[in-house]
Amino acid sequence: RNSQFCLIPPGVVGWSPRLCDAIYAGCIPVLISHDTVFPFERLIDYSKFSIRLDSLIVVKDPSIVEKKLRSISNKEKDSL
Repeated sequence: RNSQFCLIPPGVVGWSPRLCDAIYAGCIPVLISHDTVFPFERLIDYSKFSIRLDSLIVVKDPSIVEKKLRSISNKEKDSL
């Protein structure tokens, strides 16, 4: 319960129930995916409560995850 971020790697169909687990845990979901369409994406603005990283970029340079998360200000975290 001390985590600010929860990594959400792609599931079998692109997304997984881990997203719901992250929201329930109270952390900011970090969606690692490439061209994944998440449930109800036309109705829900995922950018309001999560961070997206392209899995193709993350595979090439895993350090991008830490760089991105460290670059997020406390004010931005609070808004998510």
